[in-house]
Amino acid sequence: MSLVRPLALVATTLLVGAGQLAAQCGTASTFYASVNSNLSGVANPLGAAAAAPAVTQQAAFTSAATGAGCAVSTFGFTGMASDKDWTGNVALAPGLTGSVSVIDPTANSLTHIFTKRDFGAYGTGAGGTSDPYFLLWDSGDDKTTGAFRLSFNNPVYGFGFYGTDGGDVSPRSTYSYRLNGTGAYTAFHGTVARVSGNLFWWGIISDKPIESIDIQTSYAWDRLGMDDWTVVYDTDGPSEVVPEPATMTLLATGLVGMAAARRRRREANG
Repeated sequence: MSLVRPLALVATTLLVGAGQLAAQCGTASTFYASVNSNLSGVANPLGAAAAAPAVTQQAAFTSAATGAGCAVSTFGFTGMASDKDWTGNVALAPGLTGSVSVIDPTANSLTHIFTKRDFGAYGTGAGGTSDPYFLLWDSGDDKTTGAFRLSFNNPVYGFGFYGTDGGDVSPRSTYSYRLNGTGAYTAFHGTVARVSGNLFWWGIISDKPIESIDIQTSYAWDRLGMDDWTVVYDTDGPSEVVPEPATMTLLATGLVGMAAARRRRREANG
């Protein structure tokens, strides 16, 4: 049996197994802007001049993703049941489902779907239109931390949303995130005082697959309105594998072995 084919197989396996996926949807980056104005009484808050910084960041998030050849889809909670506790699944894009679950039950975390404007939160409306539906995250009444998880049935490469009213109570709540259920949380909103009814956009594009995202509050008495959940996903499947330096060394060693095997084979055959 020739050694060439097995060695070629080993070299190929090393290349695929030890390599890393190339960035799918652009350079890893975050997008954030907060508007410290009360827009809860405005019929179309995203159309207000004061909302421009947040709207601009949402547009930059979308542009970065689509510019890298990825798809973007927005879920606005329209038509969902109102005034009830809710955890469950939402259809974020064709073939892409998000599942909401409480991951810090000690804080009595609840997710509510509301149609009324409550605690200064309001629906922003997908596409900038007025829409009263939004997710109101009430993370409990015991004034401790609380967290929930949004898991994806297929990996995504970005997630963002409009937030309202967060960080306006005393002591001020800080909102943080982490990806894939590991590592420390990173703060993204509430690090400075905000007024009731404030608006912000926050989003992240990752160079690695996102299977879940956890959102945490440092003070459970605060409420956060969330709308226009936006996901970034690759419609073409995984990109080509980019080998690591060590992999290239192993590959070169395998190729040298293949050459030596060919030479011995020629010498044996006369």
